[in-house]
Amino acid sequence: AACALAAVLVALPGLRLNLMLVPWWELALALLVVLAVGLVVCLGGVVPSAAAHHKARVDELVNAVADALRKGDITGANEALETARNANLSPPFRGLLLQNLGVRFLDDGRFDVAERLLKESLAVRRGLTPRRAVDEFFSHGNLAVLYRRQENYGLAGRHYEECQKLLDNGVADRVGNPLALT
Repeated sequence: AACALAAVLVALPGLRLNLMLVPWWELALALLVVLAVGLVVCLGGVVPSAAAHHKARVDELVNAVADALRKGDITGANEALETARNANLSPPFRGLLLQNLGVRFLDDGRFDVAERLLKESLAVRRGLTPRRAVDEFFSHGNLAVLYRRQENYGLAGRHYEECQKLLDNGVADRVGNPLALT
């Protein structure tokens, strides 16, 4: 309410109206609009969006797996992975979760688990509507890195080619430096 009142006080000096000529209901409506805008502005910094909530949940789940892997606790990592896989997330965040988990297992040298997670991430991302080509680009890039590390150059090449196709279709403008993946 204080933010809305401040917005009204800031807006009033800028109005060049003769308030006596404006019907009362228009003034009341204008005041309600200003109050609503002020409320939205004030709450925008306080109420987390659903996306921020899902992103925080993804980070929490990935960190639990990463911590267990860092400690060499394979049982704990598998349990944290199972918890993560059962998390209720929207498809874009499920794709992000699977990708980030896959990268953690890739970094740990557990290529079999990494491959399953990265393939599943790509499948989720391919099914998104509207299409998120940048997400697909990163999924293909991570699979290419996995296969290159396994010295499976044929599969690595196929995923790098998919990355190139996406780049040719304009993804590069939104990706930044695609060479950072290699």
